[in-house]
Amino acid sequence: MNASLIHPFDGNFQDSYLTIKSCDGLMFFIINLIGNFGTVFLDNRYYNKVIAASSTSAVLGYILGGIAWFAILFLTGTTMGIVVITLEDQPAFPTYPNRLSEDDVTSGLTLPSAAIVLLEKSGSILSFLMIYLACVQALCLHN
Repeated sequence: MNASLIHPFDGNFQDSYLTIKSCDGLMFFIINLIGNFGTVFLDNRYYNKVIAASSTSAVLGYILGGIAWFAILFLTGTTMGIVVITLEDQPAFPTYPNRLSEDDVTSGLTLPSAAIVLLEKSGSILSFLMIYLACVQALCLHN
């Protein structure tokens, strides 16, 4: 809670980091929802999968896949974001004594920064490996 008192987050409920009521979060949800609907309705690969599978299996698979996808992103993003907010005043933090800039956060440097603070050199290697494998997996799906 000290981080929200020192650096309040405008737009969130009571300027807190630990809230579900967030204007930016709502905007991200709307953009993501519209974009994913466009992907599903305009991509022939989804139709091929639905035609090839039984309808009950396809629906169950999409629901379970969506839940798993949300859980991974939510857990990783929330955990690493809170770690960065909590430990940014520690000497082991990569930008100490400064905070991560807005450009650094939007560029995705929150995960590597948190991993470096928690695991030092191993954290940087593991975060690079995780991002690399996610990119390779995404590229392999489009072939």
